[in-house]
Amino acid sequence: MWDCTAGRFNWFYAIDETVYILEGAVTLTLPSGATRQLVAGSNYFFARGTQAQWQIDSYVRKVAFCQEPMSGKLMLAARIFRGLKRVVVWGPAPKRGLRMFETS
Repeated sequence: MWDCTAGRFNWFYAIDETVYILEGAVTLTLPSGATRQLVAGSNYFFARGTQAQWQIDSYVRKVAFCQEPMSGKLMLAARIFRGLKRVVVWGPAPKRGLRMFETS
């Protein structure tokens, strides 16, 4: 949870962060010059390395969900592990068109 009264500041995101605005409003200005208005009920994802200027006219309260992104090698290892787990735990998928049980 985080809140702030009126002001303007620049922020650099060292990790991935998703924000959900609970109260108030904020105007974000991105390095490209694009602006986004976030109000209560809005959410926004900031990838690691993102920069934004926050302009708060009166008050804003948010909840932030922060996550350290996995490296490319670790993501590949996780994908391989999930694939192996499916094969080992569930076995190969049954072939379509074959009957699994005989009926009389």
